[in-house]
Amino acid sequence: MRVLFISEHLILDSHTGEVIEGLKKHSDFLDLIDYKIQYFRLGKSKFENEISRKINENKVNLIIINLGNARVLDPIFLANVSNKYNVKVIILFPDPEHMFESHDRYYAQAADICWVSNQGAGALFQLYGSMTYEKFGLSKNYRHYTNIEKKFDVSFVGSVKRGDREEYLNFLNSKNLNLYVAGYQSKNGELSPEEKDMIIQQSWIHINFSKVENKDLNIFKRVRQYKGRIHEACMLGTLPLTEYYRGIEQHFPEYFKDISFSTKYEMYEKIKYFLENKEATADLSEILKRHAIKYFEIDAVVKELFDAINRKEIEEKYIYIDKLFLRSYISQRLYYVGRFMAKLKFDAMFGEVSYILKNIKGLYWKDICFQVARGIYHSIKY
Repeated sequence: MRVLFISEHLILDSHTGEVIEGLKKHSDFLDLIDYKIQYFRLGKSKFENEISRKINENKVNLIIINLGNARVLDPIFLANVSNKYNVKVIILFPDPEHMFESHDRYYAQAADICWVSNQGAGALFQLYGSMTYEKFGLSKNYRHYTNIEKKFDVSFVGSVKRGDREEYLNFLNSKNLNLYVAGYQSKNGELSPEEKDMIIQQSWIHINFSKVENKDLNIFKRVRQYKGRIHEACMLGTLPLTEYYRGIEQHFPEYFKDISFSTKYEMYEKIKYFLENKEATADLSEILKRHAIKYFEIDAVVKELFDAINRKEIEEKYIYIDKLFLRSYISQRLYYVGRFMAKLKFDAMFGEVSYILKNIKGLYWKDICFQVARGIYHSIKY
């Protein structure tokens, strides 16, 4: 495979870096593009020309896109470049539980395979005729073989005030547990990736929450989402205890009932059991560690993914766009109008304006006022 990997960010000490690690092992050629940086540097037209140039000159036959939610990439361009160069496209969707209706289902039209985390997310894409690959890969090879002394009964690392997490954590605090909490809006603050992994390894149990937070729509309170932290904890030799999500049956067929909870009372009862039976807890942690390394290590996941893409016949792509997506996409163009204006990149700014005028149905005065001002502010601040 000759791969062009396009990502919203190229932070190597992150889950994106773990994907890159797996791609390097299985690709004959790998080129990387940070699309947020390159788009702001070049503007829409030159940015898309640069992608086309790289595909043509490097004989790329597979594009893998790690898609954020900023609506920078043009789904029509992605479909056209795939059709023109006969290139297969994989799009990795990290948060369809949040973004499917307004965002992901439109980009999925440009993909030969939609890469998602589990069967629950995959079912959304299959409803629209998309082929899915339903497993994310992680890598902790550089740390997960180390034996670390356990210092904490329970730990949690993440955004503390999202959803009802604070309620659950306060409940655990009232139970006289040796509980360590870190992350955004916590007393211990945010941790580096190395610090986070060390805290997980030093804990008997690591808590994961699966509720999706969306401040606009109350219906999202019913949604549960897979988080990679579950398999991270396994690979680091710690027992994960997770709020139930659809797909855990697929990830841990024999043990999902042991390591999942639906209420704070069930969470506490399982914590109490595991802490009272530490030998059994250590044995289960070791079983889950071997399971996670075998099935969810990035090396195995990318190999399986490439096997799937080799079997997939490339199809001509065509894109349906509705007002729902068009407005949000044009809104993002207005943001870049402001950013380019503030940086005196007038060629790039007029490129955005030209695109907007060709898609005038997606233009709203409210978006003009807010997004242009927001783009100018961000250019000055950052």
